[in-house]
Amino acid sequence: MSFNDRLRDMVYTSPSGKSFTLQFDDLSRSGGKKAPVTESPGAKGGTVQDLGQRTITYPVRCYITGQDYDLEGDRFWDALLETGPGFLNHPRWGNVRVLPNPRTQTEEFVNGAGRAVFEVDFITAPEDADEYPTIEAAPDLQITADADTAASAITDGLDGEELTDPKGIAGLKDAVVRNMARFKTAFASVSAAVDGLQADIEAVITSVTNNIDDLVTAPADLMQELLTLYRLPARTVTNVQSKIEGYSATYSTIIAGFESQTLAYGEMVGLINTAQANAIQAAAAEATIDGTITTRSQAADIIDTLNALNANISTAVEAIEAAGNFKSDYASRAAAEQASARAISNLVDRALNLPTEKRRTLDRSINPLALVYELYSDIDNLEDTLSEFIAYNRLTGNEILTIPNGREVRWYE
Repeated sequence: MSFNDRLRDMVYTSPSGKSFTLQFDDLSRSGGKKAPVTESPGAKGGTVQDLGQRTITYPVRCYITGQDYDLEGDRFWDALLETGPGFLNHPRWGNVRVLPNPRTQTEEFVNGAGRAVFEVDFITAPEDADEYPTIEAAPDLQITADADTAASAITDGLDGEELTDPKGIAGLKDAVVRNMARFKTAFASVSAAVDGLQADIEAVITSVTNNIDDLVTAPADLMQELLTLYRLPARTVTNVQSKIEGYSATYSTIIAGFESQTLAYGEMVGLINTAQANAIQAAAAEATIDGTITTRSQAADIIDTLNALNANISTAVEAIEAAGNFKSDYASRAAAEQASARAISNLVDRALNLPTEKRRTLDRSINPLALVYELYSDIDNLEDTLSEFIAYNRLTGNEILTIPNGREVRWYE
């Protein structure tokens, strides 16, 4: 796996919870020691004291592009000016609690048109949560840390193991190639909504396929590649429910087949299969961090889907162990369970701050504009609210002009 595979999207989340995915060219950080030097008159040399670390700063030159770059750029600038620290999901150096100090926003209309360029110093912020009581992103960092712990435990649990049985090697090769294709299919809708995700998934699949002969005999190396693949959708900033549904689909298309593969090819293949199940469970937990959840009912659906996936994976792991007559790595299993439990707890807390979905069966035909005004009584944002209402209720054709009597409509407040 190359350094490119380890790079993550750069995402800044403001104190109020607004997230922005940023493009960038270069990365840097600065810091150092607090090391005052004292030189006494008449003495040779001097003394130097180590007073600890200076605050680390991440200077970033980043871009926002697209047809509405100007609007998104202004929202990003406003988010940078919010009171208190936010969180920077840094491509190289992890999730960092930072206080952004924006320096410039530049837009060019001859060369480089269609983008807003920002220069920002992201300064590492203190960890005293009481100092900034509005920040609620700490659970996200904990979930990411849990997923990282699970990934390390998974590869550590397979370190030094080898697959030498020719039948097992052939069977695992076929299964890995087949399951990677199924994973890509499970996230087709997410890939359609996220620029570059399909290309990233295909790049990992190509890398694994090209090196499959070496990877299947070295389980730890194989799992390192598969962990990269399984975590790619989780780290995208898009609809959370779509991501969780993608991971849920991997149970029936991938994980459910692990028991029969273990029966056919033995314990070592079983160990690799339980490692994959743990990796998918931890990735699903990580998928709850970045992205949109609009209503309490949507959050509840996500929680139900996660609970069902976790129960299915637990049952599958037990079946795989029985099929191969072995016990899987405890640390990997515990880390995946921890990530999932924390994700569900965080979703419950997050749901309390979300609007509640309402439903009504219409007792008369009505124009959508009139109904939206009746429901919200908000003329300032009427156009945007109407567009959201039409999309949320999937109004099409004549319904956009007149919603018929007896039609159920949904909205949230």
